[in-house]
Amino acid sequence: MAQYGRQNRILTGSHYKAVFNNRLRFHSRFFSFHLLPNDASHSRLGIAVSKKVSKLAVERNRIKRQIRDSFRYYLAAESVQTHGTDFVLVAKASVQGADNHEIRSDLDENWEKALKYAKQTSQPSRRRGRDKKPDVKVQA
Repeated sequence: MAQYGRQNRILTGSHYKAVFNNRLRFHSRFFSFHLLPNDASHSRLGIAVSKKVSKLAVERNRIKRQIRDSFRYYLAAESVQTHGTDFVLVAKASVQGADNHEIRSDLDENWEKALKYAKQTSQPSRRRGRDKKPDVKVQA
């Protein structure tokens, strides 16, 4: 099984900010996945579980453990080793009442979806001019 070491963590606030500013995200039942393709050969994970989710640190830590464990299994898959993507998972308030099995099934369903989404949107569009903002001309 893959290790969840220092190289697989998003550690600094500037790295979190870069992922949040990328605006590449999708939502699952319990989490918001924020994504940023990186130049490294490995994926990294950042976790945000606020007090809005639960006032109890025990609950917040349980959710974080489930996320980390699911991410380790995700890293162990061979297809993931070649892709470098930064993931920041933000827990939604709906995760509070969920048991560990529900959290893990939600996460396991969405890792591959997140990777496909990141690859799809990080590639430049083939359509001409799609990446540019349209010129708006106002005539008086």
